[in-house]
Amino acid sequence: MGVEFYSALPANPPADLALIIDNRELREQIGLTDEDLNKIQSYCLSPNANDFDTFAMVYAGHQFGQFVNQLGDGRGIFLGQTNHDYDLHLKGAGKTPYSRFGDGRAVLRSSIREYIASEVMNNLNIPSTRAVALFISEEKVLRDSYESSAVLLRSSQSHIRFGHFEFFHYRNKSKQVKKLADYAIENYSLFNESAEEPYVNFFQTIVQKTAQMISKWQGVGFCHGVMNTDNFSILGETFDYGPYAFMESLNPEFICNTSDYEGRYRYSNQPYIGLWNCSALGEALKTLIPEAKIEEILKTYEQEFSSNLRRIYLDKLGLTDHQPGDDELIQDYLSLINNEKLDYTQSFRSLIKILKEEDLIKSSVSLEKWKKRFLKRHEFEKSDLRDRLDMMKSINPHITPKNFQIQKVIDAVEKGNYEALHSFCDAFKNPFEENSKTQIFDEVPGENEANIRTSCSS
Repeated sequence: MGVEFYSALPANPPADLALIIDNRELREQIGLTDEDLNKIQSYCLSPNANDFDTFAMVYAGHQFGQFVNQLGDGRGIFLGQTNHDYDLHLKGAGKTPYSRFGDGRAVLRSSIREYIASEVMNNLNIPSTRAVALFISEEKVLRDSYESSAVLLRSSQSHIRFGHFEFFHYRNKSKQVKKLADYAIENYSLFNESAEEPYVNFFQTIVQKTAQMISKWQGVGFCHGVMNTDNFSILGETFDYGPYAFMESLNPEFICNTSDYEGRYRYSNQPYIGLWNCSALGEALKTLIPEAKIEEILKTYEQEFSSNLRRIYLDKLGLTDHQPGDDELIQDYLSLINNEKLDYTQSFRSLIKILKEEDLIKSSVSLEKWKKRFLKRHEFEKSDLRDRLDMMKSINPHITPKNFQIQKVIDAVEKGNYEALHSFCDAFKNPFEENSKTQIFDEVPGENEANIRTSCSS
């Protein structure tokens, strides 16, 4: 790509890193052998510039709506690619020219949270970066207090962000914008290199994939927390897990990030922010695409998002075709879940029991009335009930990881109980199945455990 896009430097990870979890199944998928992992761990223990061509990438971004003209990998190092062309990235690997006032370290708690979230999102069929391995160190770092440090080995099809294009655009470096776009179009099969207007196709594809990704977030009740443009991937993968949350009770105004003082990234605002970020990317691409075309493409975002979200909710209700009144049926159920503070995940899973006539628990008058409407609507379905139930089971997870559960895992690991992390990840390998592993995490938060919010500190 060229030195204007990155700074070459070796990693400087914390001392005496020990491997605490190895995602062997993923390693096999991306072509990373045991020998490769051992080589990476050896490099982390004693970085040698001859082992890997490591570098930190530079980019800019809109953070909470405000443009910051230089960001970059402040604690991350690009390690290389597997023989299956997956990027490998070390997070928490030391200071870089883009660390600003940071120490280049990642704390154990945030590294565990990212490991868990990225794997769960993948298992929920939501595009995401992946966690390959997690290393822990006895070296302490200061945040609000002294905490254990860690290094996460992450994989992705690409680490190119919206902010990469913004960095060069706002420096009036249109040649670099073009060079970066050309690289992406040539190297990622998502984009059509032979399209009549390849840059138009490039932007249209990103807008489409971003709308689809966020519709899936909304459908599963996921709150990202830091939807800055530097945290958005050009491939529509969920990227950079910080203060996220999977909602417990449905609350459209829920803000999972304690640093988000104005609620910019609240759950109900995520679809709009996705469009806002695509618009920011469009601005950065205007030397490649006519502004009128950019505006035309941006107008497709809402339709893409809305049609995908409708399809998701129809599937969650077991409805094969959209009929008049379905949108009201969906919205009324969401309102009931919200008003009665019911668990979001369990409420949709319970619809399976209602259809199977196994729902023996009497609920509120409003909810009982809705159930009758729901059952009546299914009388008009022409498909086999078994097929509809299978569809509902495949899209309504039995469990999603709640912050109070993740905190218990963090507490256990900090005390040396690594098995707690292994057991948690093992249960969430198939969150759609109800079995002895997943039933353990089908629990209601205690009085002081509900709706835990986290901050950007890491």
